[in-house]
Amino acid sequence: MSEEIDVQEGPVEDPKLALSRRSFLEVLMASMAALALPACEFRSPKEKVVPYLDMPEALTPGNAQWYASVCQGCASNCGLLVKVRDGRPIKVEGMPEHPLSQGGVCARGQGTVLDLYLSERHQQPTIKGKPATLQAADAYIQEKLNNAQGKIYFLMAQNSSPSIQAALAAFKKKYPNTVIVRNEPVSASAIAEAHRLAFGKRVIPQYRFDRAGVVVGFNADYLDTWLSPVQFTKAWSKRRQPGKKMSKTIQYESRLTLTGSKADERYRIKPSEEKAALAYLLGVLARHRGGAVAGTFISFTNVALPDEIKKALVETARRLIEASGETLVVCGSDDVESQLLVCGINSLLGNYGETIDMARYSQQRAIDHVQPLLEDLKQGKVAVLFTWETNPVYAVPGFKDLMQKAGVTVSLSSRNDETSAASDVIVPDTHFMASWRDAEPVKGLYTLGQPVIRPLYRGTRPVLQSILAFAGVKQTAYRFIRKVWKENIYPQVKDAKAFQAFWLKTVQLGFVETKPAPESTPSIRMAAVARV
Repeated sequence: MSEEIDVQEGPVEDPKLALSRRSFLEVLMASMAALALPACEFRSPKEKVVPYLDMPEALTPGNAQWYASVCQGCASNCGLLVKVRDGRPIKVEGMPEHPLSQGGVCARGQGTVLDLYLSERHQQPTIKGKPATLQAADAYIQEKLNNAQGKIYFLMAQNSSPSIQAALAAFKKKYPNTVIVRNEPVSASAIAEAHRLAFGKRVIPQYRFDRAGVVVGFNADYLDTWLSPVQFTKAWSKRRQPGKKMSKTIQYESRLTLTGSKADERYRIKPSEEKAALAYLLGVLARHRGGAVAGTFISFTNVALPDEIKKALVETARRLIEASGETLVVCGSDDVESQLLVCGINSLLGNYGETIDMARYSQQRAIDHVQPLLEDLKQGKVAVLFTWETNPVYAVPGFKDLMQKAGVTVSLSSRNDETSAASDVIVPDTHFMASWRDAEPVKGLYTLGQPVIRPLYRGTRPVLQSILAFAGVKQTAYRFIRKVWKENIYPQVKDAKAFQAFWLKTVQLGFVETKPAPESTPSIRMAAVARV
């Protein structure tokens, strides 16, 4: 007879660990009280409120004020409104009246407020890594400039400031061996070079997305990163209203972008297929055009492409032909041959003078090649090298070693980056919200920015002031900007009153727009396009 085993259902509890519901709640409440007690011991630090001895008429403590400025987050130079409360900038918004931003502002623009209070900003000049005064740094640099036996280079990011250009001209007049190079890691110089070859004018034209009924992009993320995304987004959205005139967006790209996600039609192409796709589209358009153009570009349809891409390009060409004069084709590649093909496509479609404006060209991304500087550094021909708001040590391979061959290197940047760390002298720039700035992002559109806060550090100064000091111009940055505007910009404004009234109105509004002299679009050199 088998032995019966008593099996007890449910978990076996240790009597010593038994805990009633009442005891559990008591322990829980006691734990919560213990956690809350330490918080009662810590209070916010006491702050004294010191009233104004002489209250400004337009200021009410606690109420925000808005000031017009120009964004320096990138080379687009959009118009900004800076929100200031109790003397501190706390927020930025786009300027609704500004022709470019039209009330918009990108993430980089919003981040400029954080950049103002960034702890990594330089607080004072340094010479060979040791703290120095502005006067000592000026004397050291002036001695090096006066004894310079080689070239003097200014390596800087793209900057459209008319005052900076005038200051550099004054510097170059004193030191004729000065070479100015504008360079950025993300370049659009291929667009300018392609227009030089095709039209004889090295410019980046204005793209009028607000006039385009059909927009075709090839790896051009114009709603997010390409050239002037805030401006393009505002213009593009105007034609995206439901109705008969709603624009059509077609995107050919290698990876999903913001523009591609918003497109009506999106086709994925390899980076190696981009030039072939442009050539095929040009060939299809030329075949439809007929005549000598067809004979020149008919061979462009023989490129190797997947059949589905060729079929899509034929359909795209049909849409472009139907909307000729109201179309726009753009390419984000920094390849001159690809951009030449785009010039040919837009020319066949009659877009120049309609959706592409070469008279009011962009000055936002037209940069120079850095190769001549590298060659001069290798050969020891550089006596003084200035860098400003560019980080070639990070972006250009081997630049740190080449810097050591220059007589002296001077960083005018505001941040502590790799190039500043490798420089002999640092004369830090102030934040744009703490200084007077101006810009001409588009030909004939001048934007003015005023300081909305005092410089947070006494050892910094506007880069314009530094250039003037090195050039021996004994004038403040504010006076110099007023002089440039009075002599060069004010005369272009029609029906302008006295300069003082014009100046005050511009400071308040933040920009002034002039009309450049009308000029006809030059004829394209199709032979340059055919050589691709």
